[in-house]
Amino acid sequence: MGESTFGWSELISLTAVIISFATILLSMKSRSEKETKSDQQVLDKLDSLESMTKETNQDVKMINRKIDDHSERLATLEAEMKNAFFRIKRVEDTQDNCQACRASKQSLSGA
Repeated sequence: MGESTFGWSELISLTAVIISFATILLSMKSRSEKETKSDQQVLDKLDSLESMTKETNQDVKMINRKIDDHSERLATLEAEMKNAFFRIKRVEDTQDNCQACRASKQSLSGA
């Protein structure tokens, strides 16, 4: 009984083991490909978000520059307006103190 032969049952068992390993390897490969595809999609979305963030930052910087420019212009206009009102007030005060101007006003209102 020292005879060792490779029979049908051993052959079927070996085939089943080989098919099992092949199935496991194909499953792992398929899962790896799906994970790689999913990872690539996530990376693409992150790249898109990074690009939008950069554009938004540039837009915000541009808006801040415009606000600064407008603030400077507004301050200049306020100073010019104060100066104009001061000059108008001075002209009115001068007219009130001028006898000829008072006489002219009275003649216009009386006429």
